[in-house]
Amino acid sequence: MIDGPSGAVEVDRRARRRELRRDAIYEAALALFAERGFEGTTMEDVAVQADVARATVFNHFPQKAAFLQEWAARRRRRALDAARAGSAAGEGLRDVLVRFFTVMGEPREASRSETAALILGTAHSTNIWLQSPLAEDLARILAAAQQRGELGRGSTPTTPGCSSPPPTTSSSPPGRPPNRRRSS
Repeated sequence: MIDGPSGAVEVDRRARRRELRRDAIYEAALALFAERGFEGTTMEDVAVQADVARATVFNHFPQKAAFLQEWAARRRRRALDAARAGSAAGEGLRDVLVRFFTVMGEPREASRSETAALILGTAHSTNIWLQSPLAEDLARILAAAQQRGELGRGSTPTTPGCSSPPPTTSSSPPGRPPNRRRSS
């Protein structure tokens, strides 16, 4: 650890350089995935494209699936920033969710080929699709709405769509109240 004002500047400079190197590796990988496909790209290819050592690629992204995780995290971060901006502006839950999903669903022209390469290339080779950081992000949005009083007490924002009890089945036709039997 370096003490003093010049030491702090040096640490910040190193952190910025590390982040720039990580971004360059990430961008190189996405370009290669779009060009050659996920399976057709090796970590060595990424290192050559980014002009870094293969070990440097592994220091930032320990496996190829980590590029997918980074891609998804960046998309979610943009969507959360948009949702937070709406929430800070006093928008209601509906408008905040519309902001969030609009940004999540924006197919930027430049990212279409990389999106296809990442999703199609990793569908069978990773368990990232079983994890749900997106559900955690939505839970935070819903929890904030609940604190503002926009959701009732019965709502459970911890895992949207999963933690509420399943609807009861009924033999009544849609739009009619369920049949109630009296106990004898």
